[in-house]
Amino acid sequence: MCIILGGFMNSVGVRLFFVLSLAVLFCGCGSPISGSGSRMETKSGMESRLYSPAGSEVSFEYEALYRTQYSRISDFQKESTGSLQWKIQKVLQYLVGPLVYRGLGGLQTGAEISLQMTQAKLLSGVVVLPYKVRGKLLLHDSVVGHEGFEMPVPYSEQSLETKEWLNCTDRSEADHATWSFFWYFWEPSRVGCDHREGDAFQTVNVKLIKSEVETQQSYPSYSRMVRGTVHGKEVAMTFGFGPVKDEMNQDPMTSADYGMMQFRSFVSTVRGIAKKLKLTESPVSSKLYGDYRDRVIGLEWSGPREGVTLRIRVVAAADIDQMDLFARSFAVDHEGFFGWFGHSRVGSGFDAAQFRSLLRDEPEKYSLTNDYQLIYWAGCNSYSYYTLPFFGLKAEINPSEDPRGTKNLDIVANALPSLFAFNSQNAEVFLRALVFSERKTSYQLLSQQVEAIADHSGYRVLVTVLGDEDNADLRQ
Repeated sequence: MCIILGGFMNSVGVRLFFVLSLAVLFCGCGSPISGSGSRMETKSGMESRLYSPAGSEVSFEYEALYRTQYSRISDFQKESTGSLQWKIQKVLQYLVGPLVYRGLGGLQTGAEISLQMTQAKLLSGVVVLPYKVRGKLLLHDSVVGHEGFEMPVPYSEQSLETKEWLNCTDRSEADHATWSFFWYFWEPSRVGCDHREGDAFQTVNVKLIKSEVETQQSYPSYSRMVRGTVHGKEVAMTFGFGPVKDEMNQDPMTSADYGMMQFRSFVSTVRGIAKKLKLTESPVSSKLYGDYRDRVIGLEWSGPREGVTLRIRVVAAADIDQMDLFARSFAVDHEGFFGWFGHSRVGSGFDAAQFRSLLRDEPEKYSLTNDYQLIYWAGCNSYSYYTLPFFGLKAEINPSEDPRGTKNLDIVANALPSLFAFNSQNAEVFLRALVFSERKTSYQLLSQQVEAIADHSGYRVLVTVLGDEDNADLRQ
C-alpha cells in the first residue's frame, strides 16, 4: 500500500497534486507507477475480460538456469530435488520486484518448477541446472496481446549478494532496504545497482500461453453471507484500516496519520448510510482484539434491514496487529466479509503460515468455517501472496467436496500497489455492494469501479477476483 503526500512533476503528477492536495511520496510496499496509457471506463456493461478492465490473467512459462554452489557434477547429484525446488522457489519470488517496478503486474504464488536434472552441466567451473517455470500472472494491457516479454531472473539468491546490493532495492524507507524484503524491491536497472546480466542475473523470455478470458458476469454469493445466530439472521462485515506509520498509543479518532484520516473518512461515509438505514452506532474497544486496555479503535453499526440484522464494524490497527483484526473477523466471528485497507507488509501482514499457527495453538478460540466468506485485500500486491494459501486452508475443511477451497471463499486482490489516498473510496465501493446486496453488484463492476478510482488520479491498479468460478447460483 502506498501513500501519496505529493505529486510527480509531470502531467500525471500535477493531477495528483491537485486531487490529493499533499506534498511528499511515501510507498509502503513498492514504487508507484503512473497510469500512462491505461484504458478505463466505468460502465454497467460487461467487458469480455477477466475482471480487471486494465489487465488480464494469463498463463506463462519460461526457461532459465540455476547456478549451484557445486563445482563437480558428482557432488551436485547428491543434493535432493526437494532442496533444489526450494532454492529455485526463492529465486522465483524475485520476479515480483521487476513486475511491480515496471508497472506490469503481479505473479501468483504456486508456480510449477520443472527441474531438468539430466541437463545439469559445468559452466565456468560451476554446475548450472536448467529448469522450466509455469504459472500465472495478472498483467497490464501493455503486455497482454504480445507473445511474450523479457524479464531479469537471478541465477541464484546468492548471486545477488554483491557489494552494492542496496542500490538494487528501494531505499525510501528503512525497512525496505533490508535483505528480507529485497525480493519485493529488487530491480537491476536502479541507479547504482551493480548487478550485471550474465553475472548476477539472466534475461529470460517469458512466453504468454493464453489469456483467461471471462465472458460471464459473476457475483459475490450475497445470500450465503447470512448467518443464523441465536438472535436470528445476521450479515456481519469488518473493514480494517491501517496507519501509514505505527505509533505507540495512536488514537485513530484524532491521529494526523494519513491512514487514520482515511479511516475517519470512511467512518463518516458509513455513518451517513447508517443514519438513513436507522442503524445503531456503538464504539469498538481494543479489548475485543486482546488488548488489556480499553481504548476505542473503531465503531460498529447494527440494526434490522430486509429481515436480517446488518452489522458493520470499522476498526483501525492502532496498537493492534492487523493479523488480529483479520483473525477475529475470519476465524472467531466467521463474518461474511473482511476488507483490509493498509500496508500489506510485503507478504508478512497476513502470512498464511502465521495464521495457521493461530489455528493450531489456540483451537478453542480460532477455527475455520465451512460458511461462505469474502476477503478484499486492498493493499499492495496481494495477488502474489494473499490468495492461494488461504484457499488451501479452506480446502482442508472438506477436501473431497471442495478440493480447491473456492466453494466457500472468494478473494479480491491487487496485482499492483494501491494508494492510501484511495482507501476510503475503495472501501465504500464494497460497503455499498454488501449493504445493498439486493442490487447484486457484479465482481466485474466492482473491479471497474476500484480501478476507475485510481485511474482518475493517473494511477495504475490491477484488480482481480479468485474463487468465484463456482458461485453458480449467481452467474448469468
